[in-house]
Amino acid sequence: MNDSESKGLDGGALGSRFPGLALFLCGAATLYWELVLIRWLGSCVRIVAYYSNFVLIAAFFGLGAGALLAGRKVNLSRLVLPALAVVVGVGVALAAFKHPNPASPDEFIWIGGPIGVLLEEADAKGIKLWLILPLVYLLTAGVFVIFGQWIGRLFKPLPPLTAYSVEIGGSVAGILLFALLSGLGTSPTVWFAVGLVLLAPLVRRRPLDLVVAVVCGAAIFATATPFEQRFTWSPYYRIFTAPLEQYYDLQRQKTHRFDAPIGHVLSVNNDYHQMVLDLRPRASESPFQRDWRALYDAPYRDINELPAGPILVVGAGTGNDVAAALRRTDREVVAVEIDPAIIQMGRTLNPERPYDSPRVSIVNDDARSYFSTTDRRFALVVFGFLDSHTLLSSFSSLRLDNFVYTVESLQQVRELLLPGGAGRPSPSPRSRAGRTTASWRCSAASSTPSPPWCAGAPTPTASSTRAPRGPGCPPSPPRWRPCCPRTTGPTST
Repeated sequence: MNDSESKGLDGGALGSRFPGLALFLCGAATLYWELVLIRWLGSCVRIVAYYSNFVLIAAFFGLGAGALLAGRKVNLSRLVLPALAVVVGVGVALAAFKHPNPASPDEFIWIGGPIGVLLEEADAKGIKLWLILPLVYLLTAGVFVIFGQWIGRLFKPLPPLTAYSVEIGGSVAGILLFALLSGLGTSPTVWFAVGLVLLAPLVRRRPLDLVVAVVCGAAIFATATPFEQRFTWSPYYRIFTAPLEQYYDLQRQKTHRFDAPIGHVLSVNNDYHQMVLDLRPRASESPFQRDWRALYDAPYRDINELPAGPILVVGAGTGNDVAAALRRTDREVVAVEIDPAIIQMGRTLNPERPYDSPRVSIVNDDARSYFSTTDRRFALVVFGFLDSHTLLSSFSSLRLDNFVYTVESLQQVRELLLPGGAGRPSPSPRSRAGRTTASWRCSAASSTPSPPWCAGAPTPTASSTRAPRGPGCPPSPPRWRPCCPRTTGPTST
C-alpha cells in the first residue's frame, strides 16, 4: 500500500489531498464527541451524571491506547460510526432502568424528593452498579481507541510540531462548537447531526463505507429522536416534567388525588429537582398545599420590620419563591436563576405567573457571579433551594450549597444589604439530615447584630461559620446560634 493510499484510508479523499485539514477535523470531532458523550451518557444514566469524570477518564484511556496502535496495520477508523451508534443506543437502553445509589456505611446519601411526592422512577426496574459502570467505561474507551489511532495515523504525513499545533487547534474548535450548541439549549439530535457532519469529510468514498455511514447515522437518529422528545434540554440538564396530580399522605397512609393538577414536578438527569406549585390561597385545599405555602412564605413574615427596598431571590428556579414574595409584599423583586430553560418553564408552567409581573426583574446568572457584579442594595436576600444535581456526587455530603453557603458568599450578601436588611437562606425540603435556617441583619443603629430568625427549620444546630459584615454594619458574633425548634413544614426522607 503506497503512502497516498494510506492517507486515503485514514482521512478519506480529504486525507490524501489535505492531511492538515483532515487532522484538524479529526481533532475537532474527537473533542466534540467526547463532550457529547459526557453530556449524553450523564443525561441517560444517573450514576454517570454524578461520577462526572467517569466518561472523561474512559476517553483519556482510549485516546492513549489508540495512539499506541497508530503504527499497526489494522485501521480502526472504519468502526467509529458503528461504535458511536452503539454507545448512543446503550445510553437510551440504560435510561429505562432505575440507578440506585450504592449501599455503603462510608457514604452519606442525599437522594429522592420531598415526602409524599410520587416520582416516576419509583416504578422502574433497577440495574446493578457493577454492571452499569464497566459497560459504560468499556464502550466509551472503545470509541476513543478508534479516535486515538485515527489521530496518530494522521500525524504521520506532517512535521511533529505542525501536527501537534493543528490537532490542538481542532480540539479547541470542537470544544467551542459544543459549548455554543449547549449554550443555545439545543437537543441531542442537533449534537449528533453536527458531530456526523464533522466526520463526513473523513469518510472514505467507497460504497461499503458510505452504506455503513448512512446506516449508522440513521440508527443514531432513530434511537435518539424519540427519546429526546420526552424532555427539555437546557444548557446544563435533561429536564423532565410531570403534572402533580397526587401525593402520598403519610398520616393517613393513603394517596390523595387533587381535583386538578396543582403544578408540575421537575427532575433533571433522573433526579428530583423542584416543583412548580400553585400556592394561591383557596377555600378548599390540602395540607400539602398549606405546608408548602407556609414554607415559601416564611422569609416574608416580618417584612414590615425591614427597611424599604427591593428583594433579591437567588436560585429563583421556576418562581415559587418569587410568587411568595409577590403574595406577601408589594416590593420589587430581582430573581436570579442560572438555567434559562428553568426560567422559561417558570414563565409557561407556574400557574401564578410570577415572571410576568411588572415588579419582577429576571437575571439569568449564577448567584455568586451576581453577588460580585451587581451594584444594587436590597432590603432582603432570599436563597432559594440551591442544590447540585451533576457537579458534585450524590454519593457524598458535598452539595452546591458548599459554594453558596460559604463564609465568602455570605460576606458578599452582607455587602448587598441595606442598613437593617436581612439575608435568609430557605430551609431545604430535601435533606435527610435537615438544615438550620437563620438570618443576619445589617444594622447601623445597634452595637450588636439582630438575633437570628428562622421558620420551618429542622432540629437546631450550631454553625461555626462566622457571620459576615458589610458597610455600616457592626462587628458580628463569632457564631451563628441555633434559631428555632423543629416545626411541621414539608420535609423529605
